[in-house]
Amino acid sequence: MSKNHKILYHNDGFSRIASGETGEDLRNRDFWRFYATANPYQEYQHLFASVSEGEAIDFAIRSSNQTLNLTVATFLSLPGGDYLVILEDSSKQKERESRLIREAKSDKLTGLLNRKGFDERLASAIEGYKTDSKFKVGVLFIDLDEFKPINDTYGHDAGDLMLISVANRLLSTVEDFETAARIGGDEFVCIFPVCDSIDDLRTKGEAILHAVAQPVETHDESIGKLVVQCSIGGAIFDQDIHSADALLKKADEAMYEAKKSGKNQIYIR
Repeated sequence: MSKNHKILYHNDGFSRIASGETGEDLRNRDFWRFYATANPYQEYQHLFASVSEGEAIDFAIRSSNQTLNLTVATFLSLPGGDYLVILEDSSKQKERESRLIREAKSDKLTGLLNRKGFDERLASAIEGYKTDSKFKVGVLFIDLDEFKPINDTYGHDAGDLMLISVANRLLSTVEDFETAARIGGDEFVCIFPVCDSIDDLRTKGEAILHAVAQPVETHDESIGKLVVQCSIGGAIFDQDIHSADALLKKADEAMYEAKKSGKNQIYIR
């Protein structure tokens, strides 16, 4: 790893942990992007600044397919300012504990984080935020438009299919270190811990608007394809917001502004 924390070289073992596929070339990627925390950039910086030479520390890696891999990491300095990072698998002894924790924090229908998991992830992201950071923590509150008529007309199986499809599209839209959660019936929230600006958050929201609005194939000839759209409200954590609840409330209020303005759009407060 370079002094700027770019991956210079890795073996097949790291490819398998970080991407799920042996042989994938991950060189020139930022190493911190693989750190499985709510705010990977900030928390990696803090960890790296505090770890001692040769000290073995817990280091969870989130792979590109959203699999969590538990490792023990050791950082060693090399001549010229580069670093050798040794990762050892520690997942076996922690696998059962992690599975139980994930189940308690996951939505059973979609597999996304539930409200409990979301609250913890957002609190952690904000805790790692610093006012002088070049990145900010952004939140998008997503509410499906006219979802109830789908349930009423085509039944709950069709409604569940739509919710699962929306969840999958959110996962395909956000980065590996970002978060998608389902916190209510047809309410979803995304956390962006490495957000450049309001414009960056708006761009992310527009990508979600487009992804959600694509037709869903029901594989039922009597129904055909179904379409659901969404209204999105966004907010960024700053000096005027003092808690996770206040940030979520601001995004929720922005979502209602999007609803009142005609739906199927994004409003940033």
